[in-house]
Amino acid sequence: AMNFSVLITLISYPIATSLFPAFSKVSINDHRDSVEKMFKLSIKYTSLLIVPTSLLVALMSREAVYTLYGPEYWLAPSYLTLYILSFLYVGLGMFVLDNFFNGQGDTKATFKMSLINLLTSIPLAPTLTLYYNVLGLIASILISQLLSISYGLYLARKRYSINPDWEPITRMGFASLVSALLVYITLN
Repeated sequence: AMNFSVLITLISYPIATSLFPAFSKVSINDHRDSVEKMFKLSIKYTSLLIVPTSLLVALMSREAVYTLYGPEYWLAPSYLTLYILSFLYVGLGMFVLDNFFNGQGDTKATFKMSLINLLTSIPLAPTLTLYYNVLGLIASILISQLLSISYGLYLARKRYSINPDWEPITRMGFASLVSALLVYITLN
C-alpha cells in the first residue's frame, strides 16, 4: 500500500518544497495581503492536484494492487484506500502550514506541530495496532496528522489571522467526490 502512495508523493513534494522559498522571501509583517493570498492560493492549488489524485488512487487501489502484485495481496487495497485518505488533509493545509511557519521564521510552530504528531502517535499507534492490526496503525497516523494540522491551523489563525479559503476547497472536494462516485459506480 505504501508503494502506491509514491504516486501522490511525486506530485505533492515538489510543490511543498517550492513553497518554503516562496514564503521565506515575503514577510507577513511587511506584505500581509501578499502572504495571505499566497497562503490561500497554495492550499487551493495544492488541493486541486492532490485531492483528485488521492481519490483516484483510493478508488483504483484494488485494480492497481491486483495488477501489479496479484490477488495474494487481497488486504492491500483496503490498507491503501485508508492510508491515501491522509493526503486529503492537503485541503486543510498539510503541505503548506510547515512551509508557511518556517518561511516566516516561526519554527517553534512547526516544532509544536511535529511534537503533537509524535505525542499523539506514541500512545495511539501501539494501542490501535494491538486491537485493529494494520488498520489501527493507519488510523493512528490519520488521527495524529489531523490533530497536528488542526493545531497548525489554530496557530495560523491566532498568530497571523490567516485561514484557508474554505469555499473553493469545499467545492473542489465536492466535485472530486462526485467524479469519484461516478468512477466507483462505473467500476462496479
